Amino acid sequence: MHFFTYSSEMSPSSWNRDVSQPPSAAAAELDVIALGRRVRHLRKQAGLTLDDLSVAVGTAPSQLSLIENGKREPKLTLLQHLASALNVSIDQLLGAEPPSRRAALEIELERYQRGPLYEALNLPKIRVSSRLPLDVLEAQVGLLHELERKMNEQVATPRKPAAPTVGCGP
Repeated sequence: MHFFTYSSEMSPSSWNRDVSQPPSAAAAELDVIALGRRVRHLRKQAGLTLDDLSVAVGTAPSQLSLIENGKREPKLTLLQHLASALNVSIDQLLGAEPPSRRAALEIELERYQRGPLYEALNLPKIRVSSRLPLDVLEAQVGLLHELERKMNEQVATPRKPAAPTVGCGP
């Protein structure tokens, strides 16, 4: 049996996401994970391989792979070429909604794995791919969501000091 070592530097501030604050300029930035999943979905829907799309937009397949995996933010000109090659508008390419439920779960898992809570747990990352069964994806996202909820609940609930015990006896 293999046990994972947990970081001793876990603190409430390292896992707690403040969802009550209004969206900031950082939140308005391009969501590269969602964009990558959308590009992959549109590419596959069009029946194109990475090689096919790379020829159409004039970049290397490895660069498109990095974009699809949310590890590289494309330049505006490449976004324009991608939209054109995939027969969608820039707005559709940059849309806020994931193209499918599976894509939404993949995005959520990627976000959790890149976040401070997951890093603090020191767990190995799950490779998100089309081979990952949907039920496993749902279970992982559900577990991470529940863990985050429990951690936030602990932070929000002050601990009561233990009541002194009164001895019984003569």
